Amino acid sequence: MGNSAITSGGLRERKRAATRAAITAVARSLTAERGLSGYTVEEVCERAGISRRTFFNYFPAKEDAILGHVDDDFPEEVVARFMAGG
Repeated sequence: MGNSAITSGGLRERKRAATRAAITAVARSLTAERGLSGYTVEEVCERAGISRRTFFNYFPAKEDAILGHVDDDFPEEVVARFMAGG
């Protein structure tokens, strides 16, 4: 029985990671298409198939979604360029 708790915890975390990655992918895509101010969090939610509440459970703001989660593999130089306004 102990194994099922480990398995479900792993599956839950994989689902959370997949949702987080989907939000980041959509936010990056919309930023590339329209620029940072060219879309809303609602549009990210619509494309990712999630609610606003879900979005804000993962990220505090649109900019955070673009950068992604600390556990996501994202090159430091890209983050630095984004933060510098490039």
